[in-house]
Amino acid sequence: MLNVFIDIETIPNQKQGAFDAILQDVALNFKAPSDLTKEKAAADLGIMDKDEIKFTSKASMIGRWEAAMASSKSVEVAEDKYRRTALNGGYGEVFVIGLAVDDGEPETITGENEAEILAKFNQFINRIKADVPRPNIRFIGHNVEFDIRFLFHRFIVNRIKPAINLYYSQYSENFADTMQIWAGRGNRIKLAELCEILGIPSPKDGIDGSQVWDYVQAGRIEEVAEYCKKDVIATREAYNRMTFQF
Repeated sequence: MLNVFIDIETIPNQKQGAFDAILQDVALNFKAPSDLTKEKAAADLGIMDKDEIKFTSKASMIGRWEAAMASSKSVEVAEDKYRRTALNGGYGEVFVIGLAVDDGEPETITGENEAEILAKFNQFINRIKADVPRPNIRFIGHNVEFDIRFLFHRFIVNRIKPAINLYYSQYSENFADTMQIWAGRGNRIKLAELCEILGIPSPKDGIDGSQVWDYVQAGRIEEVAEYCKKDVIATREAYNRMTFQF
């Protein structure tokens, strides 16, 4: 069976007006944090009169806080929500795919657009399938369910048929997750922490996943691709250690 080590880097929704739509929704439905107290709301509003605070209901004070803060806080909240679309295969997009077959040299797939990236992924799969039947390919990643399911969703959205089955199942021998191998089903461990435990060089020495969109916006594409490649290398080393392939 061929082991294909995989990692993807994703970016937020690239549809025109996506951020503006989120911002508008946030502004119209702006809500205070559930743990905001009346006293904290009053302080944020600059209300110092103890009697005013005392005789103003919490609901009223929170309402005043929401009205006052909606404009100043909405952009911050919307930015966070927008960035989180990078974690949802229905909205975010694949930007880089890192791959390595067994002990082979890792490679990264990039493109002018997502459809091109997905097409190149299919080309990669068809290339290795030329010598190995499809059922004998195993995808291995750290939290690999995220990567595979995200790819599956993006192929559907782009109306491109994947060259291999991407319907993830934890019971299939065609998928292996280094996070689950170490932590167990339902538990989590970050790749950087696992690498530290195993004495493997960390792939997070220059950039981490939360910075990918910032790097992309700054045009630092090669650094994002290199980061993705390092994740693939670290995942492979972790997998080999945990399966006693010293």
